[in-house]
Amino acid sequence: MINRSQISQNTPQITHTEMPWYVSSLMLLSGLISGFFLISIFSILLAGMLHSFGILISFAIAMTAISFWLFRYSDRITLHHIQIFISSLGFSIGMAGLVYWFLSINELLLTASQTAGILLLIQILLTLIMPNFIYRLISSLLGIGCLLFLLYQYHALEVSLGLLALFASICSLQSDELISYLPNKYQPYAKRLNHVLTYAITFALLTISAYFIVSEQTLYALYGFDDVNPFAQTLVKQGLLIVASLYASWLILRRYGISLLSHTGLLISTAVIIIGLLSLYVSGLLATCLVIVMAFANKQRVLLGLAIFALVSYIFWYYYQLDSSLLVKSGSMLIIGLALLLLRWYLLRRYVLHQYLPLHHTANTHLTTKKNKGKQQ
Repeated sequence: MINRSQISQNTPQITHTEMPWYVSSLMLLSGLISGFFLISIFSILLAGMLHSFGILISFAIAMTAISFWLFRYSDRITLHHIQIFISSLGFSIGMAGLVYWFLSINELLLTASQTAGILLLIQILLTLIMPNFIYRLISSLLGIGCLLFLLYQYHALEVSLGLLALFASICSLQSDELISYLPNKYQPYAKRLNHVLTYAITFALLTISAYFIVSEQTLYALYGFDDVNPFAQTLVKQGLLIVASLYASWLILRRYGISLLSHTGLLISTAVIIIGLLSLYVSGLLATCLVIVMAFANKQRVLLGLAIFALVSYIFWYYYQLDSSLLVKSGSMLIIGLALLLLRWYLLRRYVLHQYLPLHHTANTHLTTKKNKGKQQ
Protein backbone atom coordinates (compact mmCIF):
# COMPACT_ATOMS: atom_id res chain seq x y z
CA MET A 1 0.00 0.00 0.00
CA ILE A 2 1.16 3.47 -0.88
CA ASN A 3 0.68 6.12 1.70
CA ARG A 4 -0.99 9.38 0.70
CA SER A 5 1.86 11.35 2.20
CA GLN A 6 4.27 9.60 -0.14
CA ILE A 7 2.05 10.49 -3.11
CA SER A 8 1.91 14.12 -2.07
CA GLN A 9 5.68 14.18 -1.64
CA ASN A 10 6.34 12.66 -5.05
CA THR A 11 3.76 14.82 -6.82
CA PRO A 12 5.21 18.10 -8.12
CA GLN A 13 3.70 21.13 -6.51
CA ILE A 14 1.76 23.48 -8.76
CA THR A 15 3.00 27.03 -8.46
CA HIS A 16 0.94 30.07 -9.28
CA THR A 17 3.87 32.40 -9.94
CA GLU A 18 3.91 31.82 -13.71
CA MET A 19 1.26 33.46 -15.84
CA PRO A 20 0.31 33.17 -19.51
CA TRP A 21 2.07 35.53 -21.86
CA TYR A 22 -1.08 37.48 -22.67
CA VAL A 23 -1.79 38.15 -18.98
CA SER A 24 1.82 39.25 -18.50
CA SER A 25 1.49 41.55 -21.51
CA LEU A 26 -1.64 43.12 -20.03
CA MET A 27 0.13 43.64 -16.72
CA LEU A 28 3.07 45.23 -18.52
CA LEU A 29 0.71 47.53 -20.43
CA SER A 30 -1.13 48.49 -17.26
CA GLY A 31 2.14 49.35 -15.57
CA LEU A 32 3.20 51.53 -18.48
CA ILE A 33 -0.14 53.36 -18.62
CA SER A 34 -0.28 53.94 -14.87
CA GLY A 35 3.31 55.17 -14.85
CA PHE A 36 2.74 57.62 -17.68
CA PHE A 37 -0.46 58.88 -16.03
CA LEU A 38 1.34 59.51 -12.76
CA ILE A 39 4.21 61.31 -14.49
CA SER A 40 1.84 63.38 -16.65
CA ILE A 41 -0.20 64.53 -13.66
CA PHE A 42 2.98 65.29 -11.73
CA SER A 43 4.40 67.32 -14.61
CA ILE A 44 1.16 69.27 -15.14
CA LEU A 45 0.85 70.22 -11.47
CA LEU A 46 4.43 71.48 -11.34
CA ALA A 47 4.65 72.86 -14.88
CA GLY A 48 5.35 76.39 -13.69
CA MET A 49 8.42 75.27 -11.79
CA LEU A 50 10.06 73.35 -14.64
CA HIS A 51 11.97 76.25 -16.17
CA SER A 52 15.32 76.15 -14.38
CA PHE A 53 18.29 73.85 -14.62
CA GLY A 54 18.33 73.06 -10.91
CA ILE A 55 14.71 71.90 -10.76
CA LEU A 56 14.97 69.91 -13.99
CA ILE A 57 18.18 68.14 -12.96
CA SER A 58 16.60 67.38 -9.57
CA PHE A 59 13.61 65.79 -11.29
CA ALA A 60 15.92 63.80 -13.56
CA ILE A 61 18.02 62.49 -10.66
CA ALA A 62 14.93 61.72 -8.53
CA MET A 63 13.13 59.82 -11.29
CA THR A 64 16.26 57.89 -12.21
CA ALA A 65 16.80 56.95 -8.55
CA ILE A 66 13.17 55.84 -8.17
CA SER A 67 13.42 53.81 -11.36
CA PHE A 68 16.64 52.17 -10.13
CA TRP A 69 15.03 51.25 -6.82
CA LEU A 70 11.95 49.79 -8.52
CA PHE A 71 14.12 47.67 -10.81
CA ARG A 72 16.11 46.33 -7.87
CA TYR A 73 12.97 45.76 -5.82
CA SER A 74 11.22 43.87 -8.64
CA ASP A 75 14.07 41.34 -8.74
CA ARG A 76 13.31 40.32 -5.15
CA ILE A 77 9.62 39.66 -5.76
CA THR A 78 8.59 36.06 -6.39
CA LEU A 79 5.07 36.75 -7.71
CA HIS A 80 5.40 37.09 -11.47
CA HIS A 81 2.55 39.52 -12.14
CA ILE A 82 3.64 41.93 -9.39
CA GLN A 83 7.22 41.77 -10.65
CA ILE A 84 6.12 42.71 -14.18
CA PHE A 85 3.96 45.57 -12.91
CA ILE A 86 6.71 47.09 -10.74
CA SER A 87 9.39 46.73 -13.42
CA SER A 88 7.13 48.32 -16.05
CA LEU A 89 6.35 51.16 -13.66
CA GLY A 90 10.08 51.65 -13.09
CA PHE A 91 10.62 51.63 -16.83
CA SER A 92 8.00 54.36 -17.34
CA ILE A 93 9.50 56.57 -14.63
CA GLY A 94 12.99 55.92 -16.05
CA MET A 95 11.92 57.03 -19.52
CA ALA A 96 10.49 60.22 -18.07
CA GLY A 97 13.81 60.69 -16.28
CA LEU A 98 15.61 60.47 -19.63
CA VAL A 99 13.39 63.26 -20.94
CA TYR A 100 14.21 65.42 -17.92
CA TRP A 101 17.94 64.75 -18.42
CA PHE A 102 17.64 66.11 -21.94
CA LEU A 103 15.59 69.14 -20.85
CA SER A 104 18.00 69.99 -18.04
CA ILE A 105 21.07 69.86 -20.33
CA ASN A 106 19.18 71.92 -22.89
CA GLU A 107 18.66 74.67 -20.30
CA LEU A 108 22.44 75.25 -20.15
CA LEU A 109 22.34 76.78 -23.67
CA LEU A 110 25.47 74.94 -24.80
CA THR A 111 26.53 74.23 -28.35
CA ALA A 112 25.16 71.18 -30.14
CA SER A 113 28.45 69.31 -29.84
CA GLN A 114 28.77 70.02 -26.11
CA THR A 115 25.16 68.97 -25.50
CA ALA A 116 25.67 65.72 -27.42
CA GLY A 117 28.91 65.02 -25.53
CA ILE A 118 27.32 65.52 -22.11
CA LEU A 119 24.30 63.40 -23.07
CA LEU A 120 26.67 60.69 -24.33
CA LEU A 121 28.42 60.57 -20.95
CA ILE A 122 25.06 60.46 -19.15
CA GLN A 123 23.80 57.60 -21.32
CA ILE A 124 27.01 55.64 -20.77
CA LEU A 125 26.63 56.07 -17.00
CA LEU A 126 22.95 55.06 -17.07
CA THR A 127 23.69 52.02 -19.23
CA LEU A 128 26.30 50.88 -16.72
CA ILE A 129 24.13 51.47 -13.64
CA MET A 130 20.49 50.67 -14.44
CA PRO A 131 19.66 46.95 -13.90
CA ASN A 132 17.06 46.54 -16.66
CA PHE A 133 17.58 45.17 -20.16
CA ILE A 134 15.04 47.36 -22.00
CA TYR A 135 16.17 50.52 -20.22
CA ARG A 136 19.81 49.75 -20.99
CA LEU A 137 18.93 49.03 -24.61
CA ILE A 138 17.19 52.38 -25.09
CA SER A 139 19.88 54.25 -23.17
CA SER A 140 22.67 52.67 -25.22
CA LEU A 141 20.80 53.45 -28.45
CA LEU A 142 20.54 57.09 -27.37
CA GLY A 143 24.25 57.09 -26.58
CA ILE A 144 25.07 55.69 -30.02
CA GLY A 145 22.86 58.37 -31.54
CA CYS A 146 24.84 61.05 -29.68
CA LEU A 147 28.10 59.52 -30.92
CA LEU A 148 26.88 59.54 -34.53
CA PHE A 149 25.77 63.15 -34.12
CA LEU A 150 29.25 64.08 -32.93
CA LEU A 151 30.74 62.36 -35.98
CA TYR A 152 28.38 64.38 -38.15
CA GLN A 153 29.35 67.61 -36.39
CA TYR A 154 33.05 66.95 -37.00
CA HIS A 155 32.51 65.95 -40.67
CA ALA A 156 33.43 62.31 -40.07
CA LEU A 157 30.12 60.61 -40.70
CA GLU A 158 31.65 58.26 -43.29
CA VAL A 159 33.53 56.38 -40.54
CA SER A 160 30.28 55.53 -38.76
CA LEU A 161 29.57 52.27 -40.62
CA GLY A 162 33.08 50.92 -40.14
CA LEU A 163 33.13 51.96 -36.49
CA LEU A 164 29.76 50.35 -35.73
CA ALA A 165 30.75 47.19 -37.62
CA LEU A 166 33.99 46.99 -35.62
CA PHE A 167 32.16 47.41 -32.30
CA ALA A 168 29.55 44.83 -33.34
CA SER A 169 32.28 42.35 -34.28
CA ILE A 170 34.03 42.80 -30.94
CA CYS A 171 30.82 42.50 -28.91
CA SER A 172 29.54 39.49 -30.86
CA LEU A 173 32.69 37.50 -31.59
CA GLN A 174 35.43 38.60 -29.17
CA SER A 175 33.52 39.44 -26.00
CA ASP A 176 34.08 36.09 -24.28
CA GLU A 177 37.82 36.41 -24.72
CA LEU A 178 37.87 39.94 -23.34
CA ILE A 179 35.51 39.16 -20.46
CA SER A 180 37.71 36.25 -19.38
CA TYR A 181 40.40 38.74 -18.37
CA LEU A 182 38.09 40.27 -15.75
CA PRO A 183 37.77 38.92 -12.20
CA ASN A 184 35.19 36.17 -11.82
CA LYS A 185 32.79 38.29 -9.76
CA TYR A 186 32.51 40.90 -12.56
CA GLN A 187 32.08 38.48 -15.45
CA PRO A 188 28.27 37.94 -15.11
CA TYR A 189 27.71 41.71 -15.08
CA ALA A 190 29.98 42.14 -18.11
CA LYS A 191 28.10 39.43 -20.01
CA ARG A 192 24.74 41.09 -19.33
CA LEU A 193 26.11 44.44 -20.42
CA ASN A 194 27.67 42.95 -23.54
CA HIS A 195 24.33 41.31 -24.43
CA VAL A 196 22.66 44.73 -24.39
CA LEU A 197 25.46 46.40 -26.37
CA THR A 198 25.38 43.67 -29.02
CA TYR A 199 21.70 44.30 -29.74
CA ALA A 200 22.05 48.08 -29.59
CA ILE A 201 25.09 48.32 -31.86
CA THR A 202 23.68 45.81 -34.36
CA PHE A 203 20.38 47.68 -34.55
CA ALA A 204 22.26 50.97 -34.97
CA LEU A 205 24.40 49.44 -37.74
CA LEU A 206 21.31 48.33 -39.68
CA THR A 207 19.61 51.68 -39.08
CA ILE A 208 22.54 53.81 -40.23
CA SER A 209 22.85 51.59 -43.32
CA ALA A 210 19.24 52.40 -44.14
CA TYR A 211 19.99 56.08 -43.54
CA PHE A 212 22.80 56.02 -46.08
CA ILE A 213 20.55 54.20 -48.54
CA VAL A 214 17.78 56.80 -48.29
CA SER A 215 20.04 59.86 -48.47
CA GLU A 216 22.99 58.53 -50.51
CA GLN A 217 22.41 60.94 -53.37
CA THR A 218 21.66 64.11 -51.38
CA LEU A 219 23.56 63.44 -48.15
CA TYR A 220 26.47 65.81 -48.66
CA ALA A 221 24.36 68.43 -50.42
CA LEU A 222 22.10 68.60 -47.39
CA TYR A 223 25.10 68.93 -45.08
CA GLY A 224 26.50 71.76 -47.17
CA PHE A 225 29.74 69.99 -48.05
CA ASP A 226 29.91 71.34 -51.60
CA ASP A 227 33.67 70.79 -51.87
CA VAL A 228 33.45 67.09 -50.96
CA ASN A 229 33.31 64.38 -53.59
CA PRO A 230 30.43 62.07 -52.58
CA PHE A 231 31.91 59.09 -54.44
CA ALA A 232 35.25 59.48 -52.63
CA GLN A 233 33.46 59.63 -49.29
CA THR A 234 31.48 56.52 -50.26
CA LEU A 235 34.74 54.72 -51.04
CA VAL A 236 36.12 55.67 -47.61
CA LYS A 237 32.91 54.54 -45.90
CA GLN A 238 32.81 51.25 -47.77
CA GLY A 239 36.54 50.62 -47.36
CA LEU A 240 36.33 50.93 -43.58
CA LEU A 241 33.31 48.63 -43.55
CA ILE A 242 35.24 46.04 -45.60
CA VAL A 243 38.16 46.20 -43.14
CA ALA A 244 35.80 45.67 -40.19
CA SER A 245 34.12 42.77 -42.03
CA LEU A 246 37.50 41.17 -42.70
CA TYR A 247 38.30 41.46 -39.01
CA ALA A 248 34.99 39.74 -38.17
CA SER A 249 35.82 37.00 -40.69
CA TRP A 250 39.20 36.50 -39.02
CA LEU A 251 37.52 36.16 -35.62
CA ILE A 252 35.10 33.53 -36.93
CA LEU A 253 37.84 31.58 -38.71
CA ARG A 254 39.97 31.66 -35.58
CA ARG A 255 37.22 29.78 -33.72
CA TYR A 256 37.76 26.81 -36.01
CA GLY A 257 41.55 27.07 -36.18
CA ILE A 258 41.60 28.30 -39.79
CA SER A 259 44.13 30.89 -40.88
CA LEU A 260 43.00 33.92 -42.83
CA LEU A 261 45.82 33.26 -45.32
CA SER A 262 44.72 29.67 -45.98
CA HIS A 263 42.71 28.64 -49.02
CA THR A 264 39.43 28.89 -47.12
CA GLY A 265 40.40 32.20 -45.53
CA LEU A 266 41.41 33.73 -48.85
CA LEU A 267 38.15 32.55 -50.43
CA ILE A 268 36.09 34.13 -47.65
CA SER A 269 38.15 37.34 -47.78
CA THR A 270 37.62 37.55 -51.54
CA ALA A 271 33.86 37.08 -51.07
CA VAL A 272 33.80 39.85 -48.44
CA ILE A 273 35.67 42.25 -50.73
CA ILE A 274 33.38 41.44 -53.68
CA ILE A 275 30.25 42.00 -51.58
CA GLY A 276 31.79 45.23 -50.28
CA LEU A 277 32.38 46.46 -53.83
CA LEU A 278 28.84 45.51 -54.80
CA SER A 279 27.63 47.54 -51.82
CA LEU A 280 28.82 50.66 -53.61
CA TYR A 281 25.75 50.23 -55.82
CA VAL A 282 23.48 48.21 -53.50
CA SER A 283 23.95 50.07 -50.22
CA GLY A 284 23.62 48.09 -47.03
CA LEU A 285 24.43 44.74 -48.63
CA LEU A 286 27.70 44.13 -46.77
CA ALA A 287 26.40 45.45 -43.43
CA THR A 288 23.38 43.15 -43.43
CA CYS A 289 25.44 40.17 -44.60
CA LEU A 290 27.89 40.83 -41.76
CA VAL A 291 25.07 40.88 -39.20
CA ILE A 292 23.58 37.68 -40.67
CA VAL A 293 26.92 35.85 -40.42
CA MET A 294 27.58 37.01 -36.84
CA ALA A 295 24.03 36.16 -35.72
CA PHE A 296 24.28 32.73 -37.35
CA ALA A 297 27.67 32.10 -35.72
CA ASN A 298 26.31 33.01 -32.27
CA LYS A 299 22.86 31.39 -32.80
CA GLN A 300 21.02 34.67 -32.18
CA ARG A 301 17.68 34.18 -33.90
CA VAL A 302 16.32 37.66 -33.16
CA LEU A 303 19.27 39.42 -34.78
CA LEU A 304 19.24 36.92 -37.64
CA GLY A 305 15.59 37.62 -38.42
CA LEU A 306 16.13 41.37 -38.12
CA ALA A 307 19.11 41.27 -40.49
CA ILE A 308 17.27 39.14 -43.07
CA PHE A 309 14.31 41.54 -42.96
CA ALA A 310 16.69 44.49 -43.40
CA LEU A 311 18.45 42.79 -46.32
CA VAL A 312 15.18 42.13 -48.15
CA SER A 313 14.05 45.71 -47.46
CA TYR A 314 17.33 47.14 -48.80
CA ILE A 315 17.06 45.07 -52.00
CA PHE A 316 13.47 46.23 -52.53
CA TRP A 317 14.54 49.83 -51.94
CA TYR A 318 17.40 49.51 -54.41
CA TYR A 319 15.14 47.98 -57.05
CA TYR A 320 12.35 50.58 -56.80
CA GLN A 321 14.32 53.81 -56.35
CA LEU A 322 14.42 56.11 -59.37
CA ASP A 323 18.13 56.87 -59.76
CA SER A 324 18.56 54.36 -62.63
CA SER A 325 16.42 52.30 -64.99
CA LEU A 326 14.86 49.00 -64.02
CA LEU A 327 16.80 47.29 -66.81
CA VAL A 328 20.13 48.22 -65.22
CA LYS A 329 18.92 47.15 -61.78
CA SER A 330 17.57 43.84 -63.09
CA GLY A 331 20.87 43.15 -64.83
CA SER A 332 22.91 43.91 -61.71
CA MET A 333 20.68 41.74 -59.54
CA LEU A 334 20.91 38.94 -62.12
CA ILE A 335 24.70 39.13 -62.02
CA ILE A 336 24.67 39.04 -58.21
CA GLY A 337 22.33 36.02 -58.22
CA LEU A 338 24.46 34.13 -60.74
CA ALA A 339 27.61 34.91 -58.78
CA LEU A 340 26.02 33.61 -55.56
CA LEU A 341 24.83 30.42 -57.29
CA LEU A 342 28.30 29.89 -58.74
CA LEU A 343 29.85 30.39 -55.31
CA ARG A 344 27.37 27.92 -53.77
CA TRP A 345 28.18 25.33 -56.44
CA TYR A 346 31.90 25.76 -55.82
CA LEU A 347 31.54 25.41 -52.04
CA LEU A 348 29.41 22.29 -52.39
CA ARG A 349 31.85 20.73 -54.83
CA ARG A 350 34.98 21.79 -52.93
CA TYR A 351 33.98 21.09 -49.34
CA VAL A 352 30.67 19.28 -48.84
CA LEU A 353 31.21 16.55 -51.44
CA HIS A 354 34.81 16.01 -50.34
CA GLN A 355 33.56 15.67 -46.79
CA TYR A 356 31.09 12.85 -47.60
CA LEU A 357 32.94 11.05 -50.42
CA PRO A 358 35.56 9.49 -48.08
CA LEU A 359 32.76 8.19 -45.85
CA HIS A 360 30.98 6.73 -48.88
CA HIS A 361 34.23 5.17 -50.09
CA THR A 362 34.89 3.66 -46.63
CA ALA A 363 31.38 2.19 -46.47
CA ASN A 364 31.72 0.63 -49.93
CA THR A 365 35.12 -0.83 -49.02
CA HIS A 366 33.66 -2.33 -45.86
CA LEU A 367 30.78 -3.95 -47.78
CA THR A 368 33.15 -5.33 -50.42
CA THR A 369 35.36 -6.83 -47.73
CA LYS A 370 32.39 -8.54 -46.10
CA LYS A 371 31.24 -9.97 -49.44
CA ASN A 372 34.70 -11.33 -50.17
CA LYS A 373 34.85 -12.96 -46.76
CA GLY A 374 31.46 -14.56 -47.36
CA LYS A 375 32.56 -15.99 -50.68
CA GLN A 376 35.73 -17.43 -49.14
CA GLN A 377 33.70 -19.10 -46.41
